[in-house]
Amino acid sequence: LTTLNGKVAAIVDNGKEGANVFMARVERRLLERYNFAKVLHARKRRSSGKAPDLEKIAQEADFVIEGLGI
Repeated sequence: LTTLNGKVAAIVDNGKEGANVFMARVERRLLERYNFAKVLHARKRRSSGKAPDLEKIAQEADFVIEGLGI
């Protein structure tokens, strides 16, 4: 991508402790800099649980940022 402005972002966290906090901070920083058309969110309920439907997310988003907790 040459720019993130006007794009659909997907923020995915793996459900580990702290991942939601980290991903919220990443999103805030990105929103300070870019004007997204839309931001999608997905989160695993537990780190060892089933992953969100990444195929569907990839079809809807222009790019995906996946975050890991500790």
